[in-house]
Amino acid sequence: MATMTPSQYTVGIPGVTAGAQQEDKTPPNELLPTIELPVYGVAAVDRKWWLDQFMSEMDNGQFFNAGRLGDSIKRDGRVLGALEQRKAALFGAPLQLEPANDSALAVKIRDELLAGWERMFPRTELEELHEYATLHGLGIAEKIWDTSKTPWTFRISVRHPQFYLWLWNTGNYHLITLNRALVRVPERSTQWINHAPYGYKRAYLNGRLRALVDPWMMRMWNKNDWANWCEMHGKPIRKAIVPQKADPVQEKQFVSNVSKLGSNTTIKVRRDADGNSYDVELLEAVSMGWKGFQGMMEWSDNEIAQVLLGQTASMDNNGGLNSQEDPGKGVRMDVLAADNAKLCETLYVQALRDYCEFNYGDPDLAPRPNYQVAPPEDEADLAATDQLVAQTLVSFKTAAAPVNVREYLEERGFPLLTPEEEAQQKADAMEQAQQMAALTKPNDDGEGDDSKPAPKKPQGQKPKKK
Repeated sequence: MATMTPSQYTVGIPGVTAGAQQEDKTPPNELLPTIELPVYGVAAVDRKWWLDQFMSEMDNGQFFNAGRLGDSIKRDGRVLGALEQRKAALFGAPLQLEPANDSALAVKIRDELLAGWERMFPRTELEELHEYATLHGLGIAEKIWDTSKTPWTFRISVRHPQFYLWLWNTGNYHLITLNRALVRVPERSTQWINHAPYGYKRAYLNGRLRALVDPWMMRMWNKNDWANWCEMHGKPIRKAIVPQKADPVQEKQFVSNVSKLGSNTTIKVRRDADGNSYDVELLEAVSMGWKGFQGMMEWSDNEIAQVLLGQTASMDNNGGLNSQEDPGKGVRMDVLAADNAKLCETLYVQALRDYCEFNYGDPDLAPRPNYQVAPPEDEADLAATDQLVAQTLVSFKTAAAPVNVREYLEERGFPLLTPEEEAQQKADAMEQAQQMAALTKPNDDGEGDDSKPAPKKPQGQKPKKK
C-alpha cells in the first residue's frame, strides 16, 4: 500500500470524508484495530532553513518532519536528560486511585483497576505519551480492547507523532495507519486517547519542540566548533630550531625527528658552547577564545532546562528554585503539578470512564487517578511555623491588636475546637478552679482543711533571763 508523503499533507485532501462530529462511541467489540506504519528517523540537521521549514509545517498541523526531528534532538544528552528527569518526576511518584464514591461497587472498581493498572497503562507507554505531548503538544494512543471476557479491558499503545495530522475541514486530528489509511482521532473516542495538555485545537502551536529548536541547534554547532578549536589548539605547532650554518644532513634528520614526535617522543638535541645549537619549542595558543564556546554552551544548556523543567539550577547540581538544601530537585513544582493534573484528567475522561460505561453502565463510577507528586511535609518546617505563629499571637495580645484569632488560625490550617467545644473547655476549667478554691478555703477557726494544727505555746513557763 502506498503511503502518503509530506507534500500531500494539505487541508482538504481529496477523498477524505471524515465526519465533523467530536465524539465517537462505537462499542469496543465493533472496533477494527489499526496497524502502525514503520517509524523512520532523520539525521541530525545542521541547516537552519531546514529546521525552520520543519517548524513551519508543524505550525500548519503537519507533524511528519517535526515528529522525526523530535527523535533526532534526543541524541543530545542535555535534551534527553531533561526529558527523562521530567518523566521520572511524574511517574516515579506513587499512584492513587480515588473511588467515585463510598459505595461497595465504586470501591470494587477502584481495586479492580488498581490491580490491572500496569497491564492497561504500561509505564513505558505513559512516558512516551507524556513525552510526545510535551514536545509536540499532542500524544495519541490507541486503546486496544479485549472483549473476549468480562470485564472488557484494554491496553494502550502510543503512536508516533510523525503520523499525526490536523485537518481544518474536519476539525479533528487524524492518524495515518497501514491498514486503515487516514483515521480520525476526535476529542472523545472509544478507540483513541489524545493527550493535548495545551488544548486540543492548535495543540501543535504550544509544543515545547518549537522553543527547543534554536538552543539545540546552537548547542550542536557550538560543540562541533569547540571540538575543532580543541583539536587545533590542543596540538601546538612544534618549532624545530637549527643553527644558522647547520649541516644539511643533520638539519634534515633533526627536522624529520621533530615531525615524528607524535609516535617518537624522544629526540637528540645538539647544544654547542657558542649557542649555535639545535632546539625544539612549542608554539602554543595564548587566546582565551575557548571561553566563548563555554558561554554559548551554558546559554543553550540553560535554555533547554528552562523549556523542559521550568528551571535551570536542578540540572547543574545546585538547589532548585526556592531551594537551598535539596540540590537537583528536578522539575519545578508547579510544572510537575500541572503535568500530573492534565495527564490524570486525560486518563479519567478518555479511558477510565469508557471502562466503567461499557462494563458497568455508568461512566461516573470511574475512579480518579492522581500521582502523589507533592513532597511530604517537613516536620522541622512545620514546628518552626507553629512557633512563629505562637510568637505572633503573643505580640498581637501584648499590643492589644484587634485581631480575630480564630479566623487567623483557620486561614493557616490549624485544627481548631468548635465554638461548642471551646465553651465546654472553658466551663470545665472554671469548675476545676472552683473545686480547688473550695479545698483551700479557711475553716471557721482560721485554718484550712488540709493544714496541720498550729503548735501550742507551753503554759506556766517564763522566759529565762540572760
